[in-house]
Amino acid sequence: MDGLFSLLLFAGLFFLMMRFGCGAHVMHGGHGHQHGGHDAADTPDGMVYACPMHPEIRQTYPGKCPQCGMTLEQSTGK
Repeated sequence: MDGLFSLLLFAGLFFLMMRFGCGAHVMHGGHGHQHGGHDAADTPDGMVYACPMHPEIRQTYPGKCPQCGMTLEQSTGK
């Protein structure tokens, strides 16, 4: 019974670590990456979405910044 409790405790902690800790970054693709990797010229309307706090984070569709979680704002061009 003691072994079962230890196994369940380990499994629960492992799940929490993978869901909210370092595993969340692995599932998301890591730090400092950019989604899409396209330029404004690649999009039909020329619209790019950028993070207000991290202007180097740019993508061609709306979403959230992978570094801080802020909503990306529309901007045109570079």
